[in-house]
Amino acid sequence: MTTIRITGTVQSGSGEDAQPLSLPVAVYEATQDLPITRGSAVADEFGNFSIEIKAPASGNIIYAAAFSPRGIALYTVIGPQVQGAIVINELTTVAAAFAMAQFALYAIIKGDALALRIAAGMCHNLVSPLTGAASDVMLASPNRYETNSLQSLGSLGNVVAACVRGVPGALEKLKASTPLANGDLPEDTFQAMVSIALNPARNVGDIYDQTQACDAYTPALPDQSPPPLDAWTLCVKVNDSGDIHRMFGGPANIAFDKAGYAWVANNVIQGTPNSAKWIMVLQPDGKPADGRDGTPVSPISGGGILGVGFGVAIAPPDG
Repeated sequence: MTTIRITGTVQSGSGEDAQPLSLPVAVYEATQDLPITRGSAVADEFGNFSIEIKAPASGNIIYAAAFSPRGIALYTVIGPQVQGAIVINELTTVAAAFAMAQFALYAIIKGDALALRIAAGMCHNLVSPLTGAASDVMLASPNRYETNSLQSLGSLGNVVAACVRGVPGALEKLKASTPLANGDLPEDTFQAMVSIALNPARNVGDIYDQTQACDAYTPALPDQSPPPLDAWTLCVKVNDSGDIHRMFGGPANIAFDKAGYAWVANNVIQGTPNSAKWIMVLQPDGKPADGRDGTPVSPISGGGILGVGFGVAIAPPDG
């Protein structure tokens, strides 16, 4: 039996100002059915833990969660491979909730292995599981301050941090603002964040008011009334074609192959009216395809490609 060791820290906040949390931690392997508990431990006074687990089945993702009996649930999505010591905090919880919303059933995450791997990649586009801080993707163009997603991410992290740090009434207010589909209130902070992801336009103002109760994370949305948004959405923008000389220009239809790669029709040479002679292929996490494991290298040219408009499809044997 192949085993791997999961090490990491449970904390509130990130960076030098983080506060360690001594909480029970469990590591799970997500499957099509109920997740498998692979190991558990209790983080020490410094928030540190170490858990040896059986390596997940090929292609399955693993995730970790820390719990307290008073309704605090903090999650982090590790993925199909362990890259290093992980962090479990409020920001990783928000990222996990938004990326895994359609696969989260109350306190568990389950679903198709490929779909979960794609969701894990998008989770890491929001927050790094190694630092517990906003990812390099969110801190760079075309994200950062070009959208409100980075600030919204920090604000939602502050909502959870207020609950973790015991701000009076914080958890009760969050639960009241995030009822589940059946009308019940969420049992913990993770369920509340999943509910926000699934219902981003509900109780926006109430949730925004709660972001002001804690400042564990920056940047965050400014203090304004009414709030500077109409829905709690976290969008990740991508614009790397794989070649700085052949950039996106009038992208049109997108076709997805069986591996989750996106084949993007590209109409024109950026900044000109001239037809482009290439299309883009993106990995499931939005990075350009790089040729690994028999996949193409983006962008693709040749074969008569010219201003392809809506013309893109995946052949059935390959799709």
